[in-house]
Amino acid sequence: MPTRRYQRVPMQRPVNLRSPGRSQSDVTVDFSPAGCAIQQDTRSLHCGMRLTLQLALPDRQDHLEIEHAIRMPHS
Repeated sequence: MPTRRYQRVPMQRPVNLRSPGRSQSDVTVDFSPAGCAIQQDTRSLHCGMRLTLQLALPDRQDHLEIEHAIRMPHS
């Protein structure tokens, strides 16, 4: 079984996912320097989709926005 390059840190934070023509709110499960896992209520996002993530972080009043994120398969 392959090991991860970076350790994942459990962290549940609200996240808004946007792609052309759609937007949805979900919750993160964990983070690493290379990405994050997101718990989705629906499976409306597909592998390879380009997304913009808007995260609410505990130490910031404004949201952190990450453009050009790519939906990858769950491993």
